[in-house]
Amino acid sequence: MTANAMDTAVLAAGRALQVGKTPERGHRRGQRYYTRNKSHLLDVEVVTFTIENGTTEILAVSNSSVKTTFLGIAGTSELKVAGHSRAVLAAGANNRHEPRDPLDA
Repeated sequence: MTANAMDTAVLAAGRALQVGKTPERGHRRGQRYYTRNKSHLLDVEVVTFTIENGTTEILAVSNSSVKTTFLGIAGTSELKVAGHSRAVLAAGANNRHEPRDPLDA
């Protein structure tokens, strides 16, 4: 759910940096991939993308809530969910050529 969306997002942001895109483009790409892949059951409160160690690490942190159906009977209509995902670019792995990404604006 959230973990898959966050993993996809940091990998997409990392790839943007790997091919020479700016950190801002990496942030935007990560956010788009997260938004597109997250569960429709999530009410996202905060998702942050941080580029660390120059441009070699991308960290995503999410604090969300998940709507519950059956726990509503017990008075719990949502559960808080927190997660993080990190991608680290390998040294020498940069490739300046990348096919056009349909999610890149």
